Amino acid sequence: MPFRIYSSADPGAPSFSSAQGDFVRLLKAVLVDGYGQIPPAGWSAPFVDLPSHKIVLRNGASSIARSYFRVVETSTYILTRGFHDMTDIDTGTGAFPTTSQVSGDGTQTARANFGTNWKIFADERTCLALIYLSLSPPRWLSYYIGDVIPIDPANSMASVVLALRLVGGTSEAFHVSLIGTSTSIAVNGYMKGTGSDPVSTGISGVGFFEGTVVAGVTSPIRAFSGPSGFIGGKIFLRPFYLISTTGFNLLARLRFVYIPFHSTFSDGDTFGGTGLLSTKRFVVHRVDVQVSDPTNRAWAVFETQNPD
Repeated sequence: MPFRIYSSADPGAPSFSSAQGDFVRLLKAVLVDGYGQIPPAGWSAPFVDLPSHKIVLRNGASSIARSYFRVVETSTYILTRGFHDMTDIDTGTGAFPTTSQVSGDGTQTARANFGTNWKIFADERTCLALIYLSLSPPRWLSYYIGDVIPIDPANSMASVVLALRLVGGTSEAFHVSLIGTSTSIAVNGYMKGTGSDPVSTGISGVGFFEGTVVAGVTSPIRAFSGPSGFIGGKIFLRPFYLISTTGFNLLARLRFVYIPFHSTFSDGDTFGGTGLLSTKRFVVHRVDVQVSDPTNRAWAVFETQNPD
């Protein structure tokens, strides 16, 4: 299925709240079933137990990895673990993260302060969900499962689980954003490697972005300075890279997502690419994060046409 932006503003969109099970039902509606006149993203759900708020999702035929993603919703968390293969809703092999990396049912995403608005960027390979959080300043929770683009083309099995997690009272979230002249981006996630029983690689940071890190975020972060402002009327973007927790090895980049070097946007701005990006279209989305100055604005840019 082609890439599509799904939204709570769509006609017939499923309602969403902080009720337990709503996130599982939302993923099923968007990725597997579709809603209204809008087709699904092309994923399957090999195993479903909605009364227990559990689902196993598998990305579609165009994904080389074809990973399984087990999502469990408790009263306080969304818990996610990826697998190379699964035989039932609770049993699988090739886990990422492994149980030694994260105990219980997987990477934790706090279920708190959910609003009713959401956007999901998805095709049959990848799902990136943004859930509005009713906080001051407002923020969007970010949740990514599915394929990434590996730095090593031989790593065709590259899949990731990226989700917000609370560590030591500090919110360490996968956010795609630029906040004025400073950036706060931390990733907690796990990537599946190559082979029939791949090793789960921890991911704890994003390479190649500018600025500083919010105090208290413990993940290792690398900074990179680039052009500020619009040069020659052009908008400069950088990909969203993932690095390993050890050795700071560059592993992959996310699909759909770019971080702008600029902060002068309006939410929903669109533009086209040039040069190697001439076949692509982009949309700007505001994504506020945890900052001390609520007047700061965070921006992410998403591909809307011909994503990699």
